[in-house]
Amino acid sequence: GYLRRAPKRTKPLLTVKHKEARMEFCAEHVRQAADGSHLIDPLLDVVHIGEKWFDIKKVGQNVSSLTGKDNVLTAESP
Repeated sequence: GYLRRAPKRTKPLLTVKHKEARMEFCAEHVRQAADGSHLIDPLLDVVHIGEKWFDIKKVGQNVSSLTGKDNVLTAESP
């Protein structure tokens, strides 16, 4: 095989604490109606961001990945 430079994969920073905070946020926006049903706030006044905000990466770091024959990756890049 061949060695190939590949960007270092970023790992999400979503921890158990973050997941619990998300669940708490969701629970705060559910109300119980008088008839016992649940009403969910449509969150029209909230801005949602993507998961990329929970990723971290040091710019400029690269790793080498081993490729198979004809410069084709044998496994997913790191």
